Amino acid sequence: MPTARGHFALTPLGRLLGSHAPNNTRTTAIFLNDYFADMWMHLDDALTGERTGFESLKGQPFFEWLARHPDEARRFNRMMLEVHGPETPAIVAAYDFSPFDHIVDVGGGNGALLSAVLAAYPNRRATLFDMAEAVAAAKRGEGGPLPGVSFVTGDVFTTPTPAGGDIYLIRHLMHDYDDPECLRILSNVRRAMKPSARVLVLETPLPSDDSPGPGRWLDLQVMVLCGGRERTVEEYAALFAKAGLRLARTIATEHPAMTVVEAVAADHARA
Repeated sequence: MPTARGHFALTPLGRLLGSHAPNNTRTTAIFLNDYFADMWMHLDDALTGERTGFESLKGQPFFEWLARHPDEARRFNRMMLEVHGPETPAIVAAYDFSPFDHIVDVGGGNGALLSAVLAAYPNRRATLFDMAEAVAAAKRGEGGPLPGVSFVTGDVFTTPTPAGGDIYLIRHLMHDYDDPECLRILSNVRRAMKPSARVLVLETPLPSDDSPGPGRWLDLQVMVLCGGRERTVEEYAALFAKAGLRLARTIATEHPAMTVVEAVAADHARA
């Protein structure tokens, strides 16, 4: 924008692209430009379900491709921090973690959510469970301090979920996968849970009707990127039931793209 004759400065929106700006979205903008724009040229493949737009573009499913390109995986993790970071304080503000002594973050990435929860609720035991690349990033402190946290490396589909947690966090993981894969994740968690434990699915549920909402765009993005989908609360409840869980409640947060969907064991006594 012009500031004086012959002089120009970035607008507030433009400043978000600067590498030194606080809360900048530079990595997100570059990543989306590098890959997402071209993926939409393969929307027809994603719609037929034969392969995702990313797989058509790169020849491999997205997460397999990231595993073979660690530099790109680090860039993607940085983008996730930029995109989903503003949700984190909203989750911590909306949900009372005080009754829970042991917190397990399933697919916890670089530990940003767990770090924020522990900052607000210190002296808790905590476990971060994810693939080796994510655990390494968490240990480097990329998501923030993780005092006393235990790290478990494994695959959320095949590795037993760490047992004995009082509450299990699953943020923006379910929407990356189809129903059978989500059921495997939830079933693994259910086997690890104490009878009184809670599960928090932290996602952007779709409206139950045809009304608009932030989940509509995310639904398209994950379909083209990795073949996943956003779901309604009713669809989450159906998945919970198949995994031996029961929808307990939903909690809105101050962030428009984040809702806490809480589940308990199916045989847990109703309050």
